[in-house]
Amino acid sequence: LRGVAAAVLLGLTVAGCGGSLRKLQQAAYYGDNQTVQQLLATEDINKPWNADTPLSSAAAGGKLSTVKLLLAQGADPNGWLKKGSMYDFNLRPLLRAAQGGHESVIRELLNAGADIDMAIEQAESQVHPSVPEMTAALERLRELKAEEAPRLAAEKGRRERKDQLEKKLS
Repeated sequence: LRGVAAAVLLGLTVAGCGGSLRKLQQAAYYGDNQTVQQLLATEDINKPWNADTPLSSAAAGGKLSTVKLLLAQGADPNGWLKKGSMYDFNLRPLLRAAQGGHESVIRELLNAGADIDMAIEQAESQVHPSVPEMTAALERLRELKAEEAPRLAAEKGRRERKDQLEKKLS
């Protein structure tokens, strides 16, 4: 039942709604890179369906190759969040990876610029005794923040300098 409940939460068993975007989420979750590539021709890579972006779905499924593909195609490593809209509850890719314990995906997202503080904030807002996976994910994210703080700060500084240089050159 736990697997079925998770699939329903991901929208994987809900028939008839979401169209090709739902198919994109499914393909990303299961690591079907060929289908992901085909569907990206018609779908917004950062648009959520049923609380997940394609990247969040791939992260939840622990599909490293799909995560890399989506990031290379321009997926936002922090997910798509539009404040004040029905999408406020979108689950961040980093949080989804932490929920599943997918360490290689977590590292890839951090390397791509995922904001660990945003993921921690979201996890804190969703911790509940009925969702032990969220508590475990929050603990893991806090551990990672402590472990990775120096490297993440240096990487963020490099990205900011690169962005500034690109602005000056354009």
